[in-house]
Amino acid sequence: MNIPEVQARFQTSRDVQAAVASEWMWDKKTLAQWDLEIAQFIEHIEAESIARQTEINVRTQRNAAYKTLSQRTIQSLAFLKVAARENPAHTELLGKLPGTPKGNVQILARAQAVSDAWKQTLPRYAPTPDLTQANLEGALIDCRTLESQSSEWKAKWRKAAEALNTFAKERDADAKAWYGLATRLFAAGTTNGDLIRGRIPTTYRRTKPSA
Repeated sequence: MNIPEVQARFQTSRDVQAAVASEWMWDKKTLAQWDLEIAQFIEHIEAESIARQTEINVRTQRNAAYKTLSQRTIQSLAFLKVAARENPAHTELLGKLPGTPKGNVQILARAQAVSDAWKQTLPRYAPTPDLTQANLEGALIDCRTLESQSSEWKAKWRKAAEALNTFAKERDADAKAWYGLATRLFAAGTTNGDLIRGRIPTTYRRTKPSA
């Protein structure tokens, strides 16, 4: 559904209805009701837009956090293997850790495995002030938090989009019903008939559905 065009048609239908009100008013809905629903239409559009943009922002932050976690995991494991090379038990443990991850779930799993192994083998080892077991654990927490927030906002966006689409379909149905009655009441060639037919569109452009 092309929401902007549905909204525009609904607004135009209200305006044209006001123009012919001296000769006919639809008994199903007053102009005040049309105005209220126009305001509600705007509220739905804004709510969907805010939810969609927030979801995009959080997802972008989540993806960046996963990239940081992956890089930190690779660096940590490389230093740990060198630091533990004289301890066969430590070397064996580190050698059994998961390999190159595919996807976010595996990135988390590998990072957690490296963090756990770090605590077991060299808990106080910190090759650089920034590259520490605590910071690796903090990066894990960041990813999990943003993953949860991303899922939450994706659900909110879908809910807002569904609410907008449902509201738009109902308003579209009313606008079409009014147009059908109005064009039967006011024939083509009359002032009101030409006004209705000339100002209110009867077709919409197709739009691709949101992901």
